[in-house]
Amino acid sequence: MGRQSKLLTVNLSPHSIDRWHEYVGRDTVARISGNVRRHIFEALKDGIEPDSTGAGHIEIYEDKLWAVVMPGANGGWDVLTFHRGKHEGFKEYWSGNRE
Repeated sequence: MGRQSKLLTVNLSPHSIDRWHEYVGRDTVARISGNVRRHIFEALKDGIEPDSTGAGHIEIYEDKLWAVVMPGANGGWDVLTFHRGKHEGFKEYWSGNRE
């Protein structure tokens, strides 16, 4: 597998697949990862900022669904979970500001 192919890999955790099905509905893993892949590259072009854990929160559906992603240990991207809500609120939560 070449370098570029590894950059395009999106690995979904079982938890993230469960959250997708809960929030969006039944989709195949290939369809979910393709959707996330497109948004990862858009976020990278826009300059995504990681939170204090090193994860990035990427908007998938405007103000409705966010993916929490990290660079994968073997290349590509790991999707840890999906959440609904505003990015800023989660950014504060993940940074440790839980007042």
